[in-house]
Amino acid sequence: MGRTRPEDRAVIRSLTGVVLGVSETSVLLDVNGLGFDLLCTRAAAALCSAGQRVRLTTYLQISEAGAALYGFASERERELFLKVVAIKGVGGRTGMAILSALSVDEVLRAVSLADVAAFTRAPGVGKKTAERL
Repeated sequence: MGRTRPEDRAVIRSLTGVVLGVSETSVLLDVNGLGFDLLCTRAAAALCSAGQRVRLTTYLQISEAGAALYGFASERERELFLKVVAIKGVGGRTGMAILSALSVDEVLRAVSLADVAAFTRAPGVGKKTAERL
């Protein structure tokens, strides 16, 4: 059997529901009576207000450490997340920290300019990880 790419394993591509709660890094979403706790980018959390109905693009990551459900403001943000976490030493939480500290356009600009300092603004991203990005 061939190696499975992260984007081939996505089971939950989006969720639509009523926002029960919002923090800087997560959203609690009620989808027909099921409560989903999504780890979200800053842009995704900004789309959400308690009591409002919202649709978030998602990615379900299952690893030895357990399952994590990530929420994004757009498909573009999700695709960039998948590229970032494919880099050695960058996990889901670090990927979310990067996408919360920098917009999609800022990440792309930092990559094109090899701007290590831009990536180190994200919590948990040191110089070596920033250089790999």
